[in-house]
Amino acid sequence: MREAAVVMAAGKGTRMHSELPKVCHLAAGRPLVQWVVQACREAGIERIVVVVGYREELVREALAGQPVDYARQTEQLGTGHAAAQARSVLGELTGRLFVLNGDAPLISGEVLSQMRRQHAAAGADATLLSITPRQSLPYGRILRDPAGRIYDVVEEKDCTPEQQALRELNAGFYVFNAPEIWGVLAALPNTNRQGEYY
Repeated sequence: MREAAVVMAAGKGTRMHSELPKVCHLAAGRPLVQWVVQACREAGIERIVVVVGYREELVREALAGQPVDYARQTEQLGTGHAAAQARSVLGELTGRLFVLNGDAPLISGEVLSQMRRQHAAAGADATLLSITPRQSLPYGRILRDPAGRIYDVVEEKDCTPEQQALRELNAGFYVFNAPEIWGVLAALPNTNRQGEYY
């Protein structure tokens, strides 16, 4: 089965209070985005598309020599919109599509491999990685139905007070089935406080 990864690296990262793209900040001496690309390689994902936008020349410089392709998000309209930009590069992919935040240096190839296994074993259309940290973080909250199935992710800025109290958070790592995901991305609404497609 063919598979590919889309690495989100187009945003500015306003919480960083820096002119440097968030994914270009260093962790253990390497740009954050390099760690994510390395995890993809460790998991055996050979086709990697990095979505660039804000100061893309710095992201490309951070990945110089890496065998990746690039897709451009000219307007930063949210992560759903960013992921959709990769279709022009990937064409009619017919396997799994990993969609990954580019600013997570602690992601590992083993975690991505576990996500692949879980996705295949469940026959899922979508698989996401969630976390339950000790402290509150400004991440999307995972909403589950009474049977424990995820039915929504609500960004912190859009949460009700009850939703903000939830501890399970979206880590920003997904596995989807292609080509079905392209239609879902194209239909995303932007009815949220940010006016973005996520």
